Amino acid sequence: LWDKAREAEAEADSLGIDARRRQAEEQRRNAKDAIRGLLQANPEVQAALLRAVAGKLAQYQYDAASVPFELWQNADDAVCELGKLGETMTSADEDRFIAKSDGARLVAVHFGRLINQYRLPGGPSREELGYKRDLEKMVVQSISDK
Repeated sequence: LWDKAREAEAEADSLGIDARRRQAEEQRRNAKDAIRGLLQANPEVQAALLRAVAGKLAQYQYDAASVPFELWQNADDAVCELGKLGETMTSADEDRFIAKSDGARLVAVHFGRLINQYRLPGGPSREELGYKRDLEKMVVQSISDK
């Protein structure tokens, strides 16, 4: 669904057909919602994702101890990127990063730009910043700008 929506968007862009572009964007939103639903509610998908992430960590020789720092660094980037979308941040907002552990799991929360967020509600599109492709960049090897 995701690939078909991206192809439809590219086709609409090349043809300059706005109605088709809006339809393709809706298809992509639906695909993203389906992915989100699987990640939130399907234990098999969650386990497969966890195995894949652990495999990537091992492949790139990440030490598990470096993961919290990476999460913090990504959260810091997300706050800066939210500012590029036009969000006015106070110094209290900029410094908020929460990490909690119960011994079995680590939960990290940041207050920056969301994955694939390229505009603020009611604000102008900032597609040129490339944020629209976050999810794709995370799951497809060698296309990340990080």
